[in-house]
Amino acid sequence: MRIAVCDDVRGFRNQVKKLIHSYNDKYVVVEYSDGNELVQTKEPFDLIFLDIDMPGMDGLSAAKELRKREDAVLIAFLTSHDEMVRQVFKVDAFRFLGKPVNPKELYEVLHSAESELQKTERILIKNRGEQWEIPLNTIDYLEAYGDGTYIYDSKGKVYESSEQLKNWENRLQGKYFFRIHKSFLVALSRVEGVVNEEAILFGRTERLKIARRKVVEFKEAHWDYIDKHAKVI
Repeated sequence: MRIAVCDDVRGFRNQVKKLIHSYNDKYVVVEYSDGNELVQTKEPFDLIFLDIDMPGMDGLSAAKELRKREDAVLIAFLTSHDEMVRQVFKVDAFRFLGKPVNPKELYEVLHSAESELQKTERILIKNRGEQWEIPLNTIDYLEAYGDGTYIYDSKGKVYESSEQLKNWENRLQGKYFFRIHKSFLVALSRVEGVVNEEAILFGRTERLKIARRKVVEFKEAHWDYIDKHAKVI
C-alpha cells in the first residue's frame, strides 16, 4: 500500500510513519508538510493521513481539490479539534483520527483500508492469447513451473501466467503473500495451519512444502497476520 502523511509538524509525521511501518514495514510512506504540496504531487496513493489544521492550504481545502480530480483515494483526517468531525465527511472522509494519535486506532484504519482496497484490487494475466482479471482476495497460492506460474484461486480455478514466480513475488510485496518455497507463494489469509514443514490452506486437500530455512519466518508472518487481522476467540 502507498500512503501519504501530510502534516506541518515533522515530528508528528515521523511518529505516524513509524507506527505505519510497525504495522507493515513493506508499505511505502511519503511525507508532505502542507496541503498544497500534496495536491501538486502526481504520485498515486491508496491512503492519505491528512492534518486539517495547517498553514497555507489546510487539510479540508486539500481534500476538496483532490476530490475535484475525482480522486478515489482513502482519506483519514487528523485533528485535535473534535468539532471538525462533521466537516470532514463533506469530502467523503474514510476515517477521522484525533491527536495525539492512538496506535490501536491507527492500526484499525490501516486494517480497514486494506479490506477496502482488496475489494477492488485485481491482477491481470495475459498468456497465449488469453486475458484474465482475478480479484486479489480470491487467490490461494501461486506455483512456479519452468519460466511461468500457475495461479490457484479459492473457487478451484487454475490460471497460467508466463511471468516467473519471482516477478509475482515482487508485484505482490506488501499484499500479505509469503514465499514459502522456491516453488510456492501463498496468501497468508488463506493459511489454515502449519504442520511440520507443510502449509495447509482453507478448503484445499494438497499440502504445500515449506523450505526448512523458511519455516520459522513463515510461522511468525502467519501469526503476525492473524494477530492483526483475525478475530480469534
